[in-house]
Amino acid sequence: MRQRRALAGTVLSVIVAAITALVVAGTAGARVAPVIDLSVALAATGDTITFTGESGVELADTCEIRLNDVEPDKPLCSADESGQFDGSFAVPLTQSPGTVNVLVCLPICDDIDTPAWTARATFDVGVQVPNVRKLPFEDAVDLLSKFGFEHSPQNPPADSDDVVQDQQPGPGTLRPEGDVVNLSFSSAPPASTPPEIVVQPTDPNTSPTTSIVTARHTPEPPDTDWLGIAVVVLALLTAGAYVIRTLVGRRGPRWVRTHVRIHVRSGEPSTRTETATRGDRDHSIEVAGAAQRASFSIRERPE
Repeated sequence: MRQRRALAGTVLSVIVAAITALVVAGTAGARVAPVIDLSVALAATGDTITFTGESGVELADTCEIRLNDVEPDKPLCSADESGQFDGSFAVPLTQSPGTVNVLVCLPICDDIDTPAWTARATFDVGVQVPNVRKLPFEDAVDLLSKFGFEHSPQNPPADSDDVVQDQQPGPGTLRPEGDVVNLSFSSAPPASTPPEIVVQPTDPNTSPTTSIVTARHTPEPPDTDWLGIAVVVLALLTAGAYVIRTLVGRRGPRWVRTHVRIHVRSGEPSTRTETATRGDRDHSIEVAGAAQRASFSIRERPE
């Protein structure tokens, strides 16, 4: 009887252990895989990208970052006991355009030491769109190809002048490699109208004659520079006023004989002029000695 009880207890223990193992295995299988949330999906070389995530493993430690299996510039990563982790890294300047695989591991991404958890994500390293405005179509296509971009339309419209007038995305925009740049063109100038041939009626007994009628272009008169004309007229008026004032201010011999009285006396050389207050002369000059050979001027009183 005792042996049966012992056997039953052993079987019960095995059953309990098996159930426990199945529950643990089911819980482990139901664990959500770690997820990384990157701050950007498109970046340029040299940019710093931050990230957050949840590992589901309550283990605090530093974690490791790999970009395409290579350690990035300035990596920072840490996990806490709540199963959360965050960090940042700089995109290497030597990183080629295209999709980059991000791998975060705790504690390290070593094949020998199996990490407690790993998380994966991707982002794209973009390229700045070159400026192809005002370029001929073929040159614009060549430049876009060198930067890894496609173009649309494949050929310029038949009625265009084959010169790119605008582009979307605009110059300097960061876009993934292989993206399409839409080009727009302006219409070509209208073709010149050929001369009109007119058949003029003639006498029935003679052969018809033709004449070519061409349109005459009447050139538009140039715009009148009124400011320039005003400056020239003002200069002429100023010069004329100066000449008139100069000529009027000078007196000839006849005026001197009429308006000036000269008194000669002996004594020390001297001259004296004054405006006459009486007599038949406007001005009086008194000359003494050798001053008779001197020259002087008389300023009239203003009226």
